[in-house]
Order: sequence, then C-alpha cells, then structure tokens
Amino acid sequence: MPNRRAASRRLSPSTYTARRTCPYSSTPFIPPPLAPIGQKAICCRIFTPAQPVYPAASVRDFLSGAYKPDPQSASALEANVRVNGWQDRITVIRAAVGQSSGQVRFAAARGMESRIETRSDSGDGVITVRLVTLDGALAGGRIDVIKIDVEGFEQQVIQGARTILTEERRRPRAILVEVHPFAWAEAGTTSASFLGLLDELGFKVEDMRGAAVSSISEYGHVIALRK
Repeated sequence: MPNRRAASRRLSPSTYTARRTCPYSSTPFIPPPLAPIGQKAICCRIFTPAQPVYPAASVRDFLSGAYKPDPQSASALEANVRVNGWQDRITVIRAAVGQSSGQVRFAAARGMESRIETRSDSGDGVITVRLVTLDGALAGGRIDVIKIDVEGFEQQVIQGARTILTEERRRPRAILVEVHPFAWAEAGTTSASFLGLLDELGFKVEDMRGAAVSSISEYGHVIALRK
C-alpha cells in the first residue's frame, strides 16, 4: 500500500479531545499533535509565538486529552507536554479508541503507519493495547472539539461516541477527521457509511475550504460541524 501520508507531520494515529475553559473567545479550537519537543504551540495548528493566529484562544485556555496507543509516540508526546509545562492542560492516555472497550492488536513503532491490526500475518511489532470508547472514557464530560487520525478506523471511533455526539449539552461543535479511504475496506467502511453516520448523528461534513462533502475517495481532511 503506498504511503499517502508522506507529507504529514503527525506523530502517529491518535484521537484528541479538547474542552474550552476560556470564556471570551468563540474561535473554534482544533487540537493538533503537539509541536516537536521544545517548540511552542499557540493554538489551532503548530505555530511559534511569533505566529499567533487566534490570540484569544491559546493553549492555556483549553483542557485536552490525547489518546495514543503507540508507546513510542505516547512517550514523545508526554516529554513534549513536560518541556512545555502543559501537564495541567494536556492529558496523554495510552489507549486506542474504537467502537467497543477491551483490548486490540496494534502495529506499533511504525511511525505514521502505526495502526490497529486486523490481519493475522502482520509481522513483527504487533502488541496488545487497551481499547476504549469516547462514550466510556468521557462519561459525564463535555467536549468542544474532537480530532481523529486513526488510519482507516474513523467510523469506529465515531460509533463509539454516539452518546456524547448526540446529547445536546455535551456534543462537540466540530469533529476534525483525517480520512483514509484507501484503508476503509479493511475496517468495513465506505464513503456512504461514514458520511451517513455523521448525518444521522446531526453533523454536516465540509472540506477544509468550507465546501459540502458528498463523497470521499481520497486521503485528506474533513470537518464535521453541528447542524
């Protein structure tokens, strides 16, 4: 399978959640993987302090949770959190996210290609990791934004978050999804099933230019917004 993510700077497959604590900014916050160790992140993407895009919505205004099943990536992210002094803002959870809770096989230490493993002949580096659902992990909590990057298992993460995505007082304003349609067959996902699920849960899907998305056939990013 060709590497469709060669240009990506993400550490590994991840699910991020963020809760706004800032009372004065309405700017949507899309939590990214953190910048490389020692670099500062201001907000929506990776910026230095000389490049503030949303000055009223800095990292200090949010509580963020990062679900990282890959041990190497989790350790790197934890080190980044410490060096930036964000321990009270960002929690790293060493678990994969899906539609059920339990354990799952995970192809680790493969950088951007680390992922849940469903094949029996998957080779070396496959470990067993904890699997959680967002509904279970965030029971009783409220989330403003969810960011999903899970190498083809996007639909499963959303299926495991039905409660939090439909309860009016708790549902996020936006879900940023890195979509991997070339890997969907293995996960039992199609463009129609993925978009249909979000529509059922009350979200409209747009590309990063704000155009409505009716079909997904290529790797990229989409954002689901509350209707």
